[in-house]
Amino acid sequence: MIAELNRLIDAVEARLTEDVDIAGLAAAAGTTEYHLRRMFSSLAGMPLSEYIRRRRMNEALGIASPHSRRLVDYTVKDVDRPTRGIVTIDGVEHEITGFGVLDHARSRGRYRTDWNWGAAVGEVDGRRVGINLGGGGADGMRNGISHTGFTVDGRVHKIPTALEWDFDPSDWMRPWRMSTDRVELEFTPFYDRYAHTDFLIIRSTTHQCFGTFSGRVQTDEGEWIRVDGLEGWAEDVHNRW
Repeated sequence: MIAELNRLIDAVEARLTEDVDIAGLAAAAGTTEYHLRRMFSSLAGMPLSEYIRRRRMNEALGIASPHSRRLVDYTVKDVDRPTRGIVTIDGVEHEITGFGVLDHARSRGRYRTDWNWGAAVGEVDGRRVGINLGGGGADGMRNGISHTGFTVDGRVHKIPTALEWDFDPSDWMRPWRMSTDRVELEFTPFYDRYAHTDFLIIRSTTHQCFGTFSGRVQTDEGEWIRVDGLEGWAEDVHNRW
């Protein structure tokens, strides 16, 4: 059944920019439209029509800004991509559905690069919320462009101002705070993934903390959205590469 669901989703994904002929997909699968829709709802947890609507509405945050005349930053932060699959533990298959974060970059960056980044996604109060938190302070604004935004039910809301980060480098497990005029967040870590590499001219130090967010963010229309309970990460990274 999972293989059939995957084939159906692949067929739907290939037709998102055009009219999706459900009856035709059912005929190609050797079943009726009624049974195809029932199978999809049972396995995916939502009607096929709702899946198509959400996928067509899903937006991502894209940033393009120059570091200099030669160096450029192009990044897409797609923070609430629906995911599905199977995890096998001790020979037992577990079907999973949820949301993932895609960080897509095609950049030619500076030799020395420092950043803060955070992201989380999930459902709060029946709404799908994904947050992307860009670097703190003046360094978080690249030629006046912010890397901070969030999605609500697939629609992007851009935060144009610099995000202030407050955390303790001597104790990474203490709560972090991120704020600006439309962002009021607290992040409580439960795990710190530390990585350090030092090859003299190539060096990298990363503290990527995973934990839970609480607080709220404000949409373009002025509505405050709670994010209490969203799990994600916040990181502090310093690279020479």
